[in-house]
Amino acid sequence: MPVQTMDFAAPSFRTDPFPAWSDLRRAGPLHRDVSGAWIVVSHREVGRLLADPRVGKDLRRLSTYGAQRPYGPDGLAEYYIEQWMECRLPTMHRRWRQLVLPGFTHRAVHGLRAELCRTADDLLTHALTHAPSDGQVDLLRDFARPFPVAVIVRVLGLTDLDTDRLAQLSRTIAAVLEPNAAVSAREAGDAALAELAGLLWDAVRADRGPHPDGFLRRLVDANKGLLSPEQLIATVLLLFLSGNDTITGLIANGVLALASVPDQADRLRAHPELLPMAVEEVLRFDAPACVAVRTTYEPMTIDGVTVERGAALLLAISSANRDPAAFAEPDVFRVDRRPIRHFAFGSGDHTCVGIGLARMEATIALEALLHRFPRLTHDPSTLRWSDALYLRSPENLVLLCTVPPAPERACGVPEVGLGRDLG
Repeated sequence: MPVQTMDFAAPSFRTDPFPAWSDLRRAGPLHRDVSGAWIVVSHREVGRLLADPRVGKDLRRLSTYGAQRPYGPDGLAEYYIEQWMECRLPTMHRRWRQLVLPGFTHRAVHGLRAELCRTADDLLTHALTHAPSDGQVDLLRDFARPFPVAVIVRVLGLTDLDTDRLAQLSRTIAAVLEPNAAVSAREAGDAALAELAGLLWDAVRADRGPHPDGFLRRLVDANKGLLSPEQLIATVLLLFLSGNDTITGLIANGVLALASVPDQADRLRAHPELLPMAVEEVLRFDAPACVAVRTTYEPMTIDGVTVERGAALLLAISSANRDPAAFAEPDVFRVDRRPIRHFAFGSGDHTCVGIGLARMEATIALEALLHRFPRLTHDPSTLRWSDALYLRSPENLVLLCTVPPAPERACGVPEVGLGRDLG
């Protein structure tokens, strides 16, 4: 099959990429984007490459890295991203995961459940109480963005810091985590990184986390010289930032999916035990982390094509998750679909360390939204998708209160599947 070329920045792709992914899959598993990077679109090949040790996250090994400096030359974004990459080298990565994983075990995540339920309810109560007379609720501003920030602040034990300010810093920094951001975005991102890193340095030095079981305190105690001070701060920055936009996108994409099939939303209200499965279906159907950026550590063959060492690989998670070779009726959203082997959390040695926490956040968030909004209806005229190339999430999404919202209730989120890898 001939290799096709596509442009991730095309407006039609940002709005609805799935027809384009389908066309590419029919043409073959390997293609290129306009920058020359290789795009892998089939479920089989994406899964194989995610687990292949010859493919990795150390983008400094890209043949074009030194010339392009994709994160901005000599800036803080480049500095901290390279510290993150250092922690992901094969010689350090396993030990790094062993250091970090205790903060995200099922036991640690389960201990936060009641508090996260209260946080979700409080945010929705405030949003509905302050909604304008026409009943419009800005989902991103009032819930989907502040909720994951409040969660990670609690996990890290940084609740003495200004959560609203941390949320602002997170959004500003997110704009420079993708390669080749605009100069103005880099400057703002570096300033935000300097402020956030300063707050974290203060917390590490003072060991002032108000919760003795807070992750940051345990991480400092357990480090014992494995990570340099700079790598330690880079690790905390990564953990703080990586879950915010992706969980925001997961919540928003889930709302859009459920709004498009009201019968499935009603089924979840009647059968909340299906919520963990529904979260997996959202992750398959419209994953926020839609493309995984990798590089080849040595020459390799993909679908009969020799790909050089140091090549850029764009592993199309969104395409793989809708591959009809892996899923029956892949374009149909079904809350009881199983089994689901999606790649929204990566795969192999680089599976997301916060997988259990992310699942619990999404499950709690969707349960709260389904309860408080007897009908999930949005204003399509306000729907605007993010311009990020490798993150799929609305930039703006307004919910309409077409019927009176329900009052708060005790969190009834089922625990099934929250702490284990269903993929």
